[in-house]
Amino acid sequence: MLLETVKLTAGFRLDGLLPESLFSTYREIVNYLLDYAWAKGITSFKKLKAEKYNELRMKYQSLPSHYIYTACQMA
Repeated sequence: MLLETVKLTAGFRLDGLLPESLFSTYREIVNYLLDYAWAKGITSFKKLKAEKYNELRMKYQSLPSHYIYTACQMA
């Protein structure tokens, strides 16, 4: 299997200090969604969001909801 590295960028507005773990958590979510979408053959943001948004909101309750939404869009 051919491996390819994809680098995505996202803009964040920072109003104060944020823990470094926020970015690693966000990367973890996007990578999880990419793996899931690849395995299931999902190419639609709407379908991916419908299948994984609620699960990820429950798992990452401390994150604002738009982080999960945006991660679904990026994936």
